[in-house]
Amino acid sequence: MHFFRNILIICIGLLMLSGCQQLLQRQTCVPFGHQVNYCLAPLVATQTASHTLQANLTQAGASHQMLIQVESTPQSLTVVGLAPIGGPLFTLRYDGQQLISEQNVLLGDKFKAEYLLALLQLIYWPESDISHHLSGAKLIQQTCGQQMCRTVFANQPQISHNSPLISINYDQRINWQSAVQLKIDQAKLTLQLTPLN
Repeated sequence: MHFFRNILIICIGLLMLSGCQQLLQRQTCVPFGHQVNYCLAPLVATQTASHTLQANLTQAGASHQMLIQVESTPQSLTVVGLAPIGGPLFTLRYDGQQLISEQNVLLGDKFKAEYLLALLQLIYWPESDISHHLSGAKLIQQTCGQQMCRTVFANQPQISHNSPLISINYDQRINWQSAVQLKIDQAKLTLQLTPLN
């Protein structure tokens, strides 16, 4: 699936960073598969918060790391991606309706910021908010042993053959303090997020 390759473009810039940035307005609806779409949910009306995550991305045996800084207020969400050495890769700004990305030009047009933000919402946003903005699929949240998990299934079983499109496992309650593993088997992609604060 093309969007999984787009996420990996983030990692190409890790060794090729420069100061050149480009500003782009992004779509707020993204496809997650055949007849499966997710439109970014509005901002969660909570107090101002700041989170730092270590992201480990593996696809088809290739591994990459970055730091993700998330700053949220009731009016805006800002997501900054940093290379392990601290150089900026991208900055996403979302006001609940529009998504703007400022990104290193070396990431090119293949880096689609909306997919990264969609994955973060699938992981951290309330289940009801996600369900209202997911079409062609359903999100199931349940207890998995001592942990929590979320699974996205296509509404049409013949598409997914009853296997999940996306599976997300948490080591505790679903919140920003939980270590998270997101897997998309179809793309051989695993994203692990570890909170650092």
